[in-house]
Amino acid sequence: ADRLDLDPDQVLVSSTGVIGRYLPMDAIKSGIAEACGGMSPDAGAAAARAIMTTDTQPKTAQAELHIAGADVRIGGMSKGSGMIHPNMATLLAYVTTDAAVEPGLMAK
Repeated sequence: ADRLDLDPDQVLVSSTGVIGRYLPMDAIKSGIAEACGGMSPDAGAAAARAIMTTDTQPKTAQAELHIAGADVRIGGMSKGSGMIHPNMATLLAYVTTDAAVEPGLMAK
């Protein structure tokens, strides 16, 4: 949050893996620092590759639209995980936009 000048409530850490297991925060913090240093309008592909584990290719989608008189961009990336226990697998998906959307609508 500090590196991006954001309120800590606006930042989450997420991972696939066994639920309840503590995350290696020292490694995660150094990865966050590296990711913040590489931010750019073209960094989405690198981010999609960075979250891959057992995936064979990055999973992304993006669109540019003209909505209500404004050009907006919407991007998405996701990663899957093989089963880590019987009947249990995880998926992470992220959607970003620069559209002016009411916070309540984005929470749905």
